[in-house]
Amino acid sequence: MSKSPPLALVGTFLQDFFFKKHWSSKLHEYRIWTHWETLVGPQISKRCQPLKLSNHHLTVTVANSTWLTQIQLMKSELMHKISKELRIQLNDIYFKVGEISQELKSSLPAKAQEKTPLSDKEVMSLNVWKNSESHLKDSELKKIILNILKHYTPNS
Repeated sequence: MSKSPPLALVGTFLQDFFFKKHWSSKLHEYRIWTHWETLVGPQISKRCQPLKLSNHHLTVTVANSTWLTQIQLMKSELMHKISKELRIQLNDIYFKVGEISQELKSSLPAKAQEKTPLSDKEVMSLNVWKNSESHLKDSELKKIILNILKHYTPNS
Protein backbone atom coordinates (compact mmCIF):
# COMPACT_ATOMS: atom_id res chain seq x y z
CA MET A 1 0.00 0.00 0.00
CA SER A 2 1.45 3.38 -0.97
CA LYS A 3 1.97 6.10 1.56
CA SER A 4 -0.58 8.95 1.37
CA PRO A 5 0.74 12.39 0.45
CA PRO A 6 1.11 14.83 3.36
CA LEU A 7 -1.90 17.09 3.91
CA ALA A 8 0.21 20.18 3.17
CA LEU A 9 0.90 18.86 -0.34
CA VAL A 10 -2.82 18.21 -0.88
CA GLY A 11 -3.62 21.77 0.24
CA THR A 12 -0.97 23.17 -2.08
CA PHE A 13 -2.29 21.05 -4.94
CA LEU A 14 -5.88 22.23 -4.39
CA GLN A 15 -4.81 25.86 -4.10
CA ASP A 16 -2.78 25.63 -7.33
CA PHE A 17 -5.53 23.66 -9.06
CA PHE A 18 -8.22 26.26 -8.25
CA PHE A 19 -5.88 29.12 -9.16
CA LYS A 20 -5.01 27.58 -12.56
CA LYS A 21 -8.69 27.02 -13.31
CA HIS A 22 -9.41 30.64 -12.27
CA TRP A 23 -11.84 29.36 -9.65
CA SER A 24 -10.35 31.00 -6.56
CA SER A 25 -12.54 34.09 -6.68
CA LYS A 26 -15.56 32.07 -7.77
CA LEU A 27 -15.13 29.69 -4.82
CA HIS A 28 -14.86 32.69 -2.53
CA GLU A 29 -18.09 34.13 -3.97
CA TYR A 30 -19.79 30.71 -3.86
CA ARG A 31 -19.90 31.09 -0.09
CA ILE A 32 -22.95 33.33 -0.55
CA TRP A 33 -24.85 30.17 -1.55
CA THR A 34 -23.32 27.91 1.08
CA HIS A 35 -23.83 30.42 3.93
CA TRP A 36 -27.16 31.90 2.80
CA GLU A 37 -29.27 30.35 5.56
CA THR A 38 -26.80 31.52 8.20
CA LEU A 39 -26.79 35.04 6.76
CA VAL A 40 -30.56 35.52 6.53
CA GLY A 41 -31.93 32.87 8.90
CA PRO A 42 -34.03 29.78 8.14
CA GLN A 43 -37.37 31.61 7.74
CA ILE A 44 -36.09 34.04 5.12
CA SER A 45 -33.88 31.48 3.34
CA LYS A 46 -37.01 29.43 2.57
CA ARG A 47 -38.50 32.46 0.81
CA CYS A 48 -35.43 34.15 -0.71
CA GLN A 49 -32.45 32.60 -2.48
CA PRO A 50 -29.41 34.00 -4.25
CA LEU A 51 -29.75 33.57 -8.00
CA LYS A 52 -26.57 35.03 -9.47
CA LEU A 53 -23.60 37.22 -8.68
CA SER A 54 -22.15 39.27 -11.48
CA ASN A 55 -19.85 42.29 -11.32
CA HIS A 56 -20.42 42.66 -7.57
CA HIS A 57 -24.21 42.75 -8.06
CA LEU A 58 -26.16 39.98 -6.34
CA THR A 59 -29.57 38.98 -7.69
CA VAL A 60 -31.89 37.30 -5.19
CA THR A 61 -35.09 35.45 -6.07
CA VAL A 62 -37.96 36.13 -3.67
CA ALA A 63 -41.09 33.96 -3.28
CA ASN A 64 -43.69 36.76 -3.56
CA SER A 65 -44.23 40.51 -3.44
CA THR A 66 -44.78 40.52 0.33
CA TRP A 67 -41.35 38.99 0.90
CA LEU A 68 -39.91 41.25 -1.78
CA THR A 69 -40.95 44.27 0.30
CA GLN A 70 -39.62 42.68 3.50
CA ILE A 71 -36.23 41.74 2.08
CA GLN A 72 -35.79 45.16 0.45
CA LEU A 73 -36.08 46.69 3.92
CA MET A 74 -33.19 44.40 5.00
CA LYS A 75 -31.00 45.16 1.97
CA SER A 76 -28.36 47.33 3.68
CA GLU A 77 -28.17 44.93 6.65
CA LEU A 78 -27.71 41.99 4.27
CA MET A 79 -25.00 43.78 2.29
CA HIS A 80 -23.22 44.57 5.56
CA LYS A 81 -23.44 40.93 6.75
CA ILE A 82 -22.08 39.61 3.44
CA SER A 83 -19.23 42.09 3.61
CA LYS A 84 -18.42 41.46 7.27
CA GLU A 85 -18.93 37.70 7.52
CA LEU A 86 -17.94 36.55 4.02
CA ARG A 87 -15.60 39.39 3.04
CA ILE A 88 -17.43 39.82 -0.27
CA GLN A 89 -17.99 43.40 -1.38
CA LEU A 90 -21.27 43.99 -3.20
CA ASN A 91 -22.19 47.15 -5.10
CA ASP A 92 -25.88 46.30 -4.95
CA ILE A 93 -28.48 43.60 -4.43
CA TYR A 94 -31.38 43.22 -6.84
CA PHE A 95 -34.51 41.34 -5.82
CA LYS A 96 -37.00 39.69 -8.15
CA VAL A 97 -40.08 37.59 -7.59
CA GLY A 98 -39.63 34.04 -8.80
CA GLU A 99 -39.77 30.36 -7.93
CA ILE A 100 -37.87 29.28 -4.83
CA SER A 101 -36.19 25.89 -4.92
CA GLN A 102 -35.99 23.68 -1.86
CA GLU A 103 -32.68 22.22 -2.99
CA LEU A 104 -29.46 24.23 -2.84
CA LYS A 105 -28.13 22.80 -6.10
CA SER A 106 -31.00 24.19 -8.13
CA SER A 107 -30.33 27.64 -6.70
CA LEU A 108 -26.69 27.57 -7.81
CA PRO A 109 -25.70 29.60 -10.86
CA ALA A 110 -25.88 27.56 -14.07
CA LYS A 111 -22.08 27.72 -14.51
CA ALA A 112 -21.60 26.11 -11.10
CA GLN A 113 -23.74 23.16 -12.22
CA GLU A 114 -21.70 22.47 -15.38
CA LYS A 115 -18.87 19.95 -15.25
CA THR A 116 -15.52 21.18 -16.51
CA PRO A 117 -13.30 18.62 -18.27
CA LEU A 118 -10.03 17.90 -16.48
CA SER A 119 -6.68 16.89 -17.89
CA ASP A 120 -5.40 13.35 -17.21
CA LYS A 121 -2.84 14.79 -14.77
CA GLU A 122 -5.57 16.66 -12.86
CA VAL A 123 -7.76 13.55 -12.68
CA MET A 124 -4.80 11.49 -11.42
CA SER A 125 -4.01 14.13 -8.76
CA LEU A 126 -7.64 14.27 -7.66
CA ASN A 127 -7.76 10.50 -7.35
CA VAL A 128 -4.62 10.56 -5.20
CA TRP A 129 -6.29 13.12 -2.96
CA LYS A 130 -9.52 11.09 -2.78
CA ASN A 131 -7.50 8.15 -1.51
CA SER A 132 -5.79 10.27 1.16
CA GLU A 133 -8.72 12.44 2.30
CA SER A 134 -9.16 10.38 5.45
CA HIS A 135 -6.25 12.34 6.97
CA LEU A 136 -8.26 15.54 6.90
CA LYS A 137 -9.56 16.30 10.40
CA ASP A 138 -12.06 19.10 9.60
CA SER A 139 -15.22 17.21 8.63
CA GLU A 140 -16.92 20.26 7.08
CA LEU A 141 -13.90 21.01 4.90
CA LYS A 142 -13.65 17.32 3.97
CA LYS A 143 -17.30 17.30 2.90
CA ILE A 144 -16.88 20.45 0.79
CA ILE A 145 -13.75 19.17 -0.93
CA LEU A 146 -15.30 15.76 -1.61
CA ASN A 147 -18.33 17.46 -3.17
CA ILE A 148 -16.02 19.53 -5.38
CA LEU A 149 -14.08 16.41 -6.38
CA LYS A 150 -17.30 14.54 -7.09
CA HIS A 151 -18.53 17.40 -9.24
CA TYR A 152 -15.36 17.83 -11.31
CA THR A 153 -14.03 14.29 -11.55
CA PRO A 154 -15.29 12.28 -14.54
CA ASN A 155 -17.37 9.17 -13.83
CA SER A 156 -18.21 10.18 -10.28
